[in-house]
Amino acid sequence: MGRVQVRLLRTEAFSGAPRGAPQDAWDAAEVGEGLERFLIQKLHALLPKETPEEAEEDMFLDRKMRCLAWLEPEHLEISPLGVSDAQEGSNGGSSPSPASRAADAAGEGAPKILGGDVLPVPELQLAGLEFVRIDRVRAPRDKLRLILSGCRMLMAALERRQRAAATADDLLPLLIYTVIKARPPRLHSNIQFVAAYRHPARMHGEEAYFFTHFCSAAAFIKSVGSSGIQLHMDRAEYERRFAEAEEALRQEEAAAVPPI
Repeated sequence: MGRVQVRLLRTEAFSGAPRGAPQDAWDAAEVGEGLERFLIQKLHALLPKETPEEAEEDMFLDRKMRCLAWLEPEHLEISPLGVSDAQEGSNGGSSPSPASRAADAAGEGAPKILGGDVLPVPELQLAGLEFVRIDRVRAPRDKLRLILSGCRMLMAALERRQRAAATADDLLPLLIYTVIKARPPRLHSNIQFVAAYRHPARMHGEEAYFFTHFCSAAAFIKSVGSSGIQLHMDRAEYERRFAEAEEALRQEEAAAVPPI
């Protein structure tokens, strides 16, 4: 993909500003972004997608997130985010924030994500919806924009609570919690797709920072419960609740199979 873009940018059509346009308006980086998106859109049906191993990893992560649906913020040592702006407005306080109003518009109140959970703060609701949308777009940059958008909403929720700049240590637990509750489809495959088709030279700044956090959240979800990666709770209690969730999921899947 990168080699194709380099060759195209050397052609006469892409070597300078369009006729009549100021030379300083010609941004080769933006042209490269457009080419990347155009090529992915046109070649999407021909590009290698997830391997059988990646599809299996997607299924594993989805089951793991479903079995962790009982998770509460305190299990990840997330401090209470406080009363949402929507709740404050309904109690006669200040009017709802733009995030709260957007959450209402997106889902007629607190929107339910794939797992059926309602996240407690408007920014978390909207971030979860952004993460679910990652599988619906094709271009790596479009997927990354949704990751950036969701992570920025989580940072806004943290900074509203702390009234100070949020750090990476603050973001990751909240990101893990939101991803588990949202259950983005094909989580592993979408991460691999971005890693494979996003040009490395363009993966920098906020884009690289938040994508790394998103990958770390997926890695934590995959490994939680194993030795050395535990939630903030008694291990026996974790194993009991996880086993109960697994059994409930097996029963749900068995009930969904039509009788022969």
